[in-house]
Amino acid sequence: MEGQPEAIMSLHFQSETRRRKGSKHDKTGCLTCRYRLNLKCIRSTARDVVPATWVEQKKSTPQAFQAPQPSTRDNSHRPSSCFPLLPSPPGMDQAEPPQKRQVMRYYITVLSHFLTASEQFNSFLSADIETTSEFLPMAMESSVLYDALVAFASGHLSLSNESYRVSALEAHSTAITNLATALSKPQHEISWYETKAATCLAFVIGEVCVGDNDGWCAHLKGAKLIIESAVVNPSSGTTLRGPEVFKLSSEGQWILRNFAYHDMIGSVTMRRRPLLDCNYLDGITDVVDTYLGVATDLLRYVATLSSIDEETRLDVTLGAEEMTRRRELFHATCDGVEQELQDWRCRPDAAPELAALAHAFRSAVLIVLFRLIRSRLSLDELSTPDASSQVTRWGILPTKMRTQVSNILRHVSDIPVGSHTESAILFPLFLAGGEATEDEHMDAMATASQNIVKIAAKLGPEMVSTLNPAVNGIPSASAVLHRSLKSAPPHVVSAKGKYLTFSDGRTILDSTCGAAVACIGSNNARVKKAMVEQIDKFAYCNSMFFGHEIGEKLANELIHGTGGAMSKVYIMCSGSEAMESAMKIARQYFMELTPQQPKRINFIAREGSYHGTTLGSLSMSGHVARRSLFLDMLLPNIYRVSACNPYRGMSEGQTEEEYIAQLADELDRKFQELGPDSVCAFVAEPVVGATLGCIPALPGYFKAMRKVCDKYGALLILDEVMSGMGRCGSLHAWQQEGVIPDIQTLAKGLGGGYAPMAGMLINHCVADALKKGSGSFSHGHTYQGHPVGCAAALEVQRIIREENLIANVREQGALLEKRLRYYLDDHPHVGNIRGKGLFWGIEFVMDKITKEPFPRSEDIANKTHLVGFNDFGISLYPGMGTKDGVLGDHVLLAPAYTSTSEEIEEIASRTRDTVLRVFESIGTATHI
Repeated sequence: MEGQPEAIMSLHFQSETRRRKGSKHDKTGCLTCRYRLNLKCIRSTARDVVPATWVEQKKSTPQAFQAPQPSTRDNSHRPSSCFPLLPSPPGMDQAEPPQKRQVMRYYITVLSHFLTASEQFNSFLSADIETTSEFLPMAMESSVLYDALVAFASGHLSLSNESYRVSALEAHSTAITNLATALSKPQHEISWYETKAATCLAFVIGEVCVGDNDGWCAHLKGAKLIIESAVVNPSSGTTLRGPEVFKLSSEGQWILRNFAYHDMIGSVTMRRRPLLDCNYLDGITDVVDTYLGVATDLLRYVATLSSIDEETRLDVTLGAEEMTRRRELFHATCDGVEQELQDWRCRPDAAPELAALAHAFRSAVLIVLFRLIRSRLSLDELSTPDASSQVTRWGILPTKMRTQVSNILRHVSDIPVGSHTESAILFPLFLAGGEATEDEHMDAMATASQNIVKIAAKLGPEMVSTLNPAVNGIPSASAVLHRSLKSAPPHVVSAKGKYLTFSDGRTILDSTCGAAVACIGSNNARVKKAMVEQIDKFAYCNSMFFGHEIGEKLANELIHGTGGAMSKVYIMCSGSEAMESAMKIARQYFMELTPQQPKRINFIAREGSYHGTTLGSLSMSGHVARRSLFLDMLLPNIYRVSACNPYRGMSEGQTEEEYIAQLADELDRKFQELGPDSVCAFVAEPVVGATLGCIPALPGYFKAMRKVCDKYGALLILDEVMSGMGRCGSLHAWQQEGVIPDIQTLAKGLGGGYAPMAGMLINHCVADALKKGSGSFSHGHTYQGHPVGCAAALEVQRIIREENLIANVREQGALLEKRLRYYLDDHPHVGNIRGKGLFWGIEFVMDKITKEPFPRSEDIANKTHLVGFNDFGISLYPGMGTKDGVLGDHVLLAPAYTSTSEEIEEIASRTRDTVLRVFESIGTATHI
């Protein structure tokens, strides 16, 4: 299977499938486990149903789908297959073999009702006991919809009688073997081909239901080969081949249309060409498919787009003339397809809800078209002579995308809640979600997905819990108080190394380590082992009364990392806690001296700083927007001076030395203004992270600040919550500044995200004062020094040291800087690229000369984050208030310490593509 599949139609059963795989209980007594055992039986038997050549021999192909061997199974002891006659679907010839009628009967049932969660099917299966008792044995005996129907039988619906589920399950293996044997007998009649194709398509439905995209693709290939291999000689004497065979009957045409549906959906979600050319649909395009509500010519457009892309693909080996011809052909063809789609209308006699769904799919196909155009409008093409028309295309694409997103949501809203077409909105919603950038669009999609959940509620709580996590990454009706109540964040379902996988199937490269946290990547075996070993010993102890060895080992590791410059370590859970602790111990220090210095209650921090969200740490922070809501509650004894921000702070013609002297003088004047003996400490971040966007101090800055602090007897507190523990190319950022802090806070990279861990380091002067004074630190937390967290942090720090990762941070950080500057330094809206180690920021400006920021309404930083996530599979950490605490946008990059040169190049190029896309979308594109 090519590309990364996006399992948009398998949301119903993903979690149930995972549950089955991870179950550890009595397999013989569990209905679900017996179902899985039967699955092995059916798949081994089903190999008799299809030709031996229908699956390519690849290592990636599941074992169950390898080329079949001749069956050696002895079926003589089993009863002969019996297929009771049921009412046939409209138009089905009563004289055709009963096997075909049964297969088609249940295939139609599943397509029309099961996947769409309709009330009709719910009522059908929840009917009185007599009806159910007749239906289930027949379904199990004659249907090839193994995964789909047995999934229901194993508990997804509360059917009226448990015994029928059990008996049906037990009888199914024998019945399906008989069916497979009957279908595999050599025949060359139309019904034989139709039955075989229906069998494969039925398996496709089952694989979609349980989220097996490999099986979906494999069975679809089987149906393709059956369709292509069909050969019949009807009474006219003319030999018919391939799809022409299936056009001879209404049922065969129905199979072709449904194959086209799965083929086109697979083409979009698995990023591959359709398996068959949709020209075989000629002559039957007037039919509005009863499942999709979409005229099948819409599906042909998707096939056309894939063919356009392949036939006009550019290649460096082509000559200039051929390249130009292909570009012109591509754009001319796309223009024609776009016009046809814009003019397309659903059949006038279609039911209203089917017409609404059809037009939603029309907009979805347009989005596919626009995505194709966008991917082809590369920088190379836009830089060619006479590229003005391409630039114009690029500029208007975002507006076109937004229009189609709005159209999808409008048409979806016209589909009544409970309509049998409702679950089919997942596909257009999936495409709309990938392009949605406005809150109203996100809200509308969340509402639509909630309606689906309401319908699914009738299918039992297990179905709801499976659907509820996310549709297109948009959780519906979350009980969590997320940071935004308008739209909850996409749900992460797994992480490995530097990659995150989400509930909608997408995987992204985590180029920010979350919030500069996962410094060694996710799922590290050593860290997991260390945590489990500690849990096996004990998971918690009360620090008020007890200590533990793992905490002592972590403290020694951290003190060793300072070269003995620091003396004691205080371990807790978050950076905000660490800053609160630093503030309290700084105050206590002056009360432990002899004589005491009780006047020292003031702190001097910096504008644009960020130190946490608790009231004390937020009071210390200088970010205007974050403080504004709680301004009246914040501490009054915290004052501010300018940050060391050479990009915005240095005057024209001013040298770095002059700028540092200016800042030192400003700090000195602030001491004098407050009273030199009233200042407790000066607080600063060595590299300002989240609020200003990775601004490192100029060389010599902290030496000058330390000199002022020493002059007036105040402490120096350095906040390295985000910039410390190796992030900037040394274990502690202050080790590059020529100073030693009195107090240091650290967090994020301490535990690497494996446990919530933070710490405070104090130097010998502070430690000695407490020891000689009261002999205690008047502070404490329930979870301070948590043993499991200490085990995780200790192993993370050992890995960083033993694998020499800080050297890699310096090497890869230099490469990241080089590539970012190469790609983006000349961009008219990139004002500044700055950072240190693997901690880099990009500040955006409306005007590169004046450094004027964008209006807050443009929301550039968040747009960059969303475009990177949705379009380029990369995480970019957004921040606002870079200029004055309110205006100014930036994004951060903070890759893992284990990053390779190839991954750094990938991060830099995806960042470039993201930035270009963002400014193209707002009509300020300049291509470099």
